[in-house]
Amino acid sequence: MWDRYDKARWRGARDNAHEKLYELLRDPSPEVRAAAVFALGTFLYSCADAAERTQHANELDHAVALHLLNTVLHHDASPLVRAELVVSLHYVVKIFEANFVSVVSKMTSQEESLTTSGNLTTSQSHIIGSSGNLSSVGVTIDGGGSTLALGGGFGSSSRISPSVSSPSLSGQMLRSSSGLIFGSGTAASTFSKGGFYQCIYEGFVHLANDPCPRVSDMAETMLLYLKVKSREKDQQHQRTFGSIMEATTASVPSSPARPSFLLGGSPPTTGENNRNSLDKALNSSSPSTTVRRNQRQRPNSGTVSTSSGGSRSHNPSPNTTQTGRDLRAPELKTKFLPWCSKYFTKQLMRHQCVECDCDHESPRHWMKEWLYKRNLEVRSLSEKQREMLKTSMCKLDEPVRAFKTGFTPTMLVFHPYNHQLAVGGTKTILVQDLATNSPVCSIEMREKKRVRSKFTSLAYLNAHEHALLLAGSDDGILRVYKDLEDDRGGGDEASGKVKMVTAWNALPQLRSSGVLPHAGLRAAWEQRQRVVAVGGGQVGLVRLWDASTELRIRDLAVDMKDPGYLSCLSFSNQSPHLLVAGFADGSVCLFDTRPPAASATTLSYREHSRPVLDCQAQDVGGFAGHLVSGSSDGEVRVVDSRRIEKSKLDHTNDHVVKAVSIGQPVSSLTVHKRAFAVAAWPAVSNPSVVVHSLLGSGSQLNAIRLGGGEGLLQLSMHRRAGGPVGSLDFHPHLLQLATGPADGNVGVYRLRRTM
Repeated sequence: MWDRYDKARWRGARDNAHEKLYELLRDPSPEVRAAAVFALGTFLYSCADAAERTQHANELDHAVALHLLNTVLHHDASPLVRAELVVSLHYVVKIFEANFVSVVSKMTSQEESLTTSGNLTTSQSHIIGSSGNLSSVGVTIDGGGSTLALGGGFGSSSRISPSVSSPSLSGQMLRSSSGLIFGSGTAASTFSKGGFYQCIYEGFVHLANDPCPRVSDMAETMLLYLKVKSREKDQQHQRTFGSIMEATTASVPSSPARPSFLLGGSPPTTGENNRNSLDKALNSSSPSTTVRRNQRQRPNSGTVSTSSGGSRSHNPSPNTTQTGRDLRAPELKTKFLPWCSKYFTKQLMRHQCVECDCDHESPRHWMKEWLYKRNLEVRSLSEKQREMLKTSMCKLDEPVRAFKTGFTPTMLVFHPYNHQLAVGGTKTILVQDLATNSPVCSIEMREKKRVRSKFTSLAYLNAHEHALLLAGSDDGILRVYKDLEDDRGGGDEASGKVKMVTAWNALPQLRSSGVLPHAGLRAAWEQRQRVVAVGGGQVGLVRLWDASTELRIRDLAVDMKDPGYLSCLSFSNQSPHLLVAGFADGSVCLFDTRPPAASATTLSYREHSRPVLDCQAQDVGGFAGHLVSGSSDGEVRVVDSRRIEKSKLDHTNDHVVKAVSIGQPVSSLTVHKRAFAVAAWPAVSNPSVVVHSLLGSGSQLNAIRLGGGEGLLQLSMHRRAGGPVGSLDFHPHLLQLATGPADGNVGVYRLRRTM
């Protein structure tokens, strides 16, 4: 209604229409939030003529832009909403282009001076480099996916199909001095004029590092445009200054080869004569110089000359050979508005059998029947294996599969119901089909220039129906992939390419929290509530994200002791609101995610003196409320959480139900999620994995000796280097163990009866 119509804008402003749209920025539907951002963007650009703008209009636009930037960057995980944010902010750049060019020019000059003095750091750099995305390795953005394709009434992720343009540049992550980008935000009135433009520019820098290619490409386009305009402005100033100096030099008599004041005379004075000569030089500039100066002053009115029609498709990489005077501001747009027009012209009130299952002969019904039987068989077999473990007449050493990877495995994750294993390295994720022992797909991390990151966490989402793979990296970014070609038959066999459903920066504070060994991003998934918990490093908080709405839920405060970092994170299997976290100082915390964040920490104890490698809440088999944790010194503790507070009051150790010692330090340790079993990789002995049962006396079940020859040599080299010799992981349900030594020979073992 108010798009390029100033009268309607002010009518809406008098009715506080923009503030009413603020409430829609927290709507559970990503499409509604994107529509609100789109409406606020047109609100900003409805008064683009500088001659008609007033101070009140500028202040109103500043407040709206800052609220948009602060809300979306802090609380929204949907790439659909972030794409609309870039389009809305680019309207601000077009309106106040001259101010942004001045800010970029000033920041560039500061960087050059710091570079000259040798004090430029990576976090202060705004160097523009080449963008890196996953499209070139077969990972593409699932068309406009705004909601994750998870179970429980989740929407489809292929609604809008944006075109992913070629990469052009990327900016470094900038730590905001005002606290807007990574802090709690500040009221718009507290920002000065320069502070506002710098915050918006830093927002573009942040969005240029967005994991979604279409969002980063549009933000990079605006950064490149401002760089070109800033460079042209600096060159114009140099040309103008050169002409002034030439005119000044022509009017001043020639000086001797050496200054006369060095020979005993007094230094020359800078009196009225020199100032008059400068004024004359400015007033008597050549006509060509005067024309150029007038052209450079045109953007000072606060507008940019654009086409009078609607939005045009933009070139994501502006022609940098053009001068700043000839280069026009890019017109950014998305396909959200055409999609809305097409969507709402269809019949929406129709029966789609989404919640009910009335047609028992439909393919959907038979698919649900097959999935239910598949999942039930796995859970039934899991119960039988746990009963077998209680008798101690079994060993977990029967080989199932073995395959070779081209990298050192750092993470192993079983698919809960399919014969599938995801093997993660620092830059690569390999999904292996254990039924046929053949690779399903491979995901490569493409890095941006001057930004180094690696995978640090893996998890399967929605595995009971349409499985997705969650991958977290040490820069705080989460990526979700689909089409893993599981045996449900839902993969894209024709293309053979995995698709990225969504990606967002779940914990931006992680990159600036300091680099520590094994202190990357840790992620945990809770299926029933569809919640992702992330933490890591020395951030001092655990953040909860709602995957169904793609919104941040809350932050759980963590009392981080120095030195220390969050080392492991997991949800309880039976109580979805309980979250267990282990730390490098040996402490374990139990969070209740239901109450407000201020009182989320329910219990905390410290039974380890070394970093906790894994911790799980055991609520099955008659062991309700038990927490199992293991540390790098080979000590495993089983704690009854119901006795912790009483033990603290009585100054006793009654809450420790069982203490098991591996007997030596370990480099990797994993605790089974449903069975009382633990596997560890000793750090000093022969390359073997020991498996202990936590039932009875906690004796060792067996040891699995791995390979020899080249594998032994690589393991010993990793031990001498101080790094982990391999990774371990239990199956979420079955008593199966995956081992990933440093030589890349991954093995899978299962439980066998000995009598």
